[in-house]
Amino acid sequence: MPDWAKHATTGTAILLTCWTLSYAGAPEQVSIQRIVAEGSSMRLHQVPLQGVVIDLQALPSPVRRGYGNCLLTYGQAIFSLDDGTGTLTVEVIGSCGPPPSPLPKNGDEVRLTAIIQVLNTDLPLRLLAQTTSHITILDPK
Repeated sequence: MPDWAKHATTGTAILLTCWTLSYAGAPEQVSIQRIVAEGSSMRLHQVPLQGVVIDLQALPSPVRRGYGNCLLTYGQAIFSLDDGTGTLTVEVIGSCGPPPSPLPKNGDEVRLTAIIQVLNTDLPLRLLAQTTSHITILDPK
């Protein structure tokens, strides 16, 4: 064990870890064209996306769920995201309380982080990006 580790407290180790992560930089945006091209290998990858919202369909809030600790879900929606290289369906899974940010509108340019789901393995692949309610609206329409 290095000398500094013998003297470090748990709090110091956590602080050092957080400091290192804060300077790692934001992850690079992934194009929809790349996600589609890589197909099944993108399954369950967390990716940053940016594009224009098309065909937004918001569910009325709250939605009642009959399981788990979260009985009411707010901010659920589905829309297509067009980044200029392709279009991908995005499902906003919502949150247990009021959403941290408002849902975008059709035509808004947004940034979000999503988990890529592969809905089938037959060609053509059907892909879905799932995200929470936190969507940054860059250019509202």
